Amino acid sequence: MRIVSVALNVQSTLGPFSYQCSLEPGLNILNAPNSWGKSTLLQSIVYALGLEGSLSASRRVPLGPAMTQAVETDRGRGSVIESFVTLTVTNGRGRYMRIRRWAKSLEVNLNLIQVLTADSEAGLDAAARQDMFVRDRDATVSEVGFHRLLEEFLGWSLPMVPGFSGEDIRLYLEVIFPLFFVEQKFGWSGVAPRVPTHFRIRDPLPRAVEYRSEEH
Repeated sequence: MRIVSVALNVQSTLGPFSYQCSLEPGLNILNAPNSWGKSTLLQSIVYALGLEGSLSASRRVPLGPAMTQAVETDRGRGSVIESFVTLTVTNGRGRYMRIRRWAKSLEVNLNLIQVLTADSEAGLDAAARQDMFVRDRDATVSEVGFHRLLEEFLGWSLPMVPGFSGEDIRLYLEVIFPLFFVEQKFGWSGVAPRVPTHFRIRDPLPRAVEYRSEEH
C-alpha cells in the first residue's frame, strides 16, 4: 500500500483551516522546525487507518491540540469545533481508497470511518460512500468493519493465533503495524518494536514477525 495524500481539516471559532500533503512513490522526507506539525501529520495517518491501538490502549484521540483543542493563528487563538483527517491510499493492484475519520465532531461517532474505493484516484470523486467502523474486535470480520476491508485492500489474510486465556485470537493489524513504524521517543531505544500487549495475544511480536516472514 502507498499513501497518496493526507489532508487535515479544522473548523474553529476563527473559521476553517486546512492542510494537504501529497506524497510521491518511494522515500518521502518531512523537514520542518519543531512544533510545525510533522508528528501531527504522521499521527493523523495512523488515526485515519484506525491503527492507534498499536501505540496505546487508550481510547483518546492521539492527535495534538491543533486538531482537538485550539488553533494558534496571527488572529489569535481559536477553539476547535470539528476536525477530520482525509487519507488517500493505493495498492499494488491499482485500486484507490479514500478514508475520512473525524478527530472531533458534534454529530459523528469518532469510530466511524467514511470510505470510498475506485479503480483510479479520479474515480473516487464519483464513488459511493461506505460507513464503516474501527476500535471494535468485530472490525476485523464484520461487513462494515474497516479493518476487514483494509485487510482485503492489502491482499492479506490474517491468521488466528493463541491468546492468553487459551482461546484463538485474530492477529490484528494493530499488532503487525509496529513492524513498519518507528516512534521517535521510544523506537530507537531497542531493536524490537513496541508491539501492543492489550490485545491479549500470546507472544505478539514473534507472531507478527512469523506472519510477515511467511507472506514475504
